Amino acid sequence: MASFTLFHMMGLFPNPGQNVYLITPPFFPSVSVTNKMTNATATIRSVNFDSQYKNIYIQSATLDGKEYTKNWIGHEFFMWGGTLELVLGSKESQWGTSKESRPPSMSDVGGKLAGMELMF
Repeated sequence: MASFTLFHMMGLFPNPGQNVYLITPPFFPSVSVTNKMTNATATIRSVNFDSQYKNIYIQSATLDGKEYTKNWIGHEFFMWGGTLELVLGSKESQWGTSKESRPPSMSDVGGKLAGMELMF
């Protein structure tokens, strides 16, 4: 449970069975993790961090200075390092809500899995 708490406070939610982390607002202005195997550092920064936790919505994001619209990030972020910068605000935004922003999935919205119909 300690690792889950750590990831959650960093602003990441590990998706079991995949190398994907869902992005959420962090509990810190900045946090860095250094990979001892590659010596690469992954940094997550919160712009407009609010210690009163009123700015709880992600407005936009950049990864290594480039616009990042996905609401998830792969484990390679921790393997090879980089800087994920999250701009926070007090109102909901459209960031990460498009179909293209969703994490990888084995099924689509219609319930089709590898060409098969799922029964609900």
